Amino acid sequence: MDATIIVGIIAAVASLGGSFIGALLNNKVMTYKVEQLEKKANKIDTLENTQISIQGELDSFVQNASERRRMVENLENEVTKMKNEIQTLTTKVALIENEIKLYHNGNHSHGT
Repeated sequence: MDATIIVGIIAAVASLGGSFIGALLNNKVMTYKVEQLEKKANKIDTLENTQISIQGELDSFVQNASERRRMVENLENEVTKMKNEIQTLTTKVALIENEIKLYHNGNHSHGT
């Protein structure tokens, strides 16, 4: 065999071997990158699920806070009504006391 043919065959084999090794390494790198992207995607999914869960809890909290605010407003209204009723009753009691004093004063002045 001619030396040129042998050198050509060796060069072709080396070239094919290099290409094959390069393809294998490239495949491993790509596989690694895909795995890393999948891990990141899983983390993002987990974060999104956590965010959805937190949003649901927050919505519930806001709704409960609104309900409690309405309850407090209702209680404040009831307290205001009760204060007004107490003022009315206090005024009535004062009037009754005055009538009793007048009655006693009138009975004492007639009785003497």
